[in-house]
Amino acid sequence: MGMLLMLLGLLGGQPDTTTLFRAEREFAARALTHGVDSAFLGALAPDAVLFRPGPVNGPKWIREHPGKRSTRLVWGPRAGAVSAAGDVGVTTGPWSLTDTAKPDASPWHGHFLSIWERQGNGEWKVAVDIGIAHPLPAPDAMMGRFDQHLWGDVPAGPAGSSTSDALLKAEEELLLAIDRAGTRTPFLDRIAPDAVFFRNGEPPITDHGRIKKLVGETMSPFAWRPAKAAVASSGDLAYSYGSYVAGNERGNYIRVWRLSPQGDWLILMDLTDPDA
Repeated sequence: MGMLLMLLGLLGGQPDTTTLFRAEREFAARALTHGVDSAFLGALAPDAVLFRPGPVNGPKWIREHPGKRSTRLVWGPRAGAVSAAGDVGVTTGPWSLTDTAKPDASPWHGHFLSIWERQGNGEWKVAVDIGIAHPLPAPDAMMGRFDQHLWGDVPAGPAGSSTSDALLKAEEELLLAIDRAGTRTPFLDRIAPDAVFFRNGEPPITDHGRIKKLVGETMSPFAWRPAKAAVASSGDLAYSYGSYVAGNERGNYIRVWRLSPQGDWLILMDLTDPDA
């Protein structure tokens, strides 16, 4: 599995990813011992969202669409972040899927992106889960940027910036800025230098130049409609998801945001899931 590379979420010396990674590993271990459906039902929050292909209530969908018992899903966290308040976290890493009833079939590979929220009893539960598929396992080095990255002290945002409504408004204002500019420059300016973009068919993209090229040259027209946003109580880590249009492609997206030292929301992770 290689050395775990944590996206350092210490944010001024606050909670790290230790307990979050433990919850992810326990989730993955249960999938091997009790089956995928049982593991997901145990790890998902009651209102958790999966994409099938659009957003659905995860526990309800799994109960109504039980998977095959022969499905073997293996995964593990390679990078993550936790808000300073310790109430919102994100994990990502590789997954591999095989069907034990078809031992000669080639396995599927990809990367997952999971948003976690700490419950009132202190347990971590998955709030949103999504992923991408790519033909070959990505090398461990694909997350190499994370261990070179220190956030340092991140200030609380301006008054009102730590609400979900404020983040939704920021997304809407970003869309308006793109429309006024007639280019994707306002979006490019919101991408964190250490961002990771997830696109089907290839391992996660960490090279900032490649990300800018992807956004700047291949996504036209370019628009999205946020459906939900949530912000950590400390106002430093957030996520949003909704639908998007990029050229002839339509689908769903999820973004992880973090607050810059200047108090601006920057895109830390961006995943698109195109419609079939």
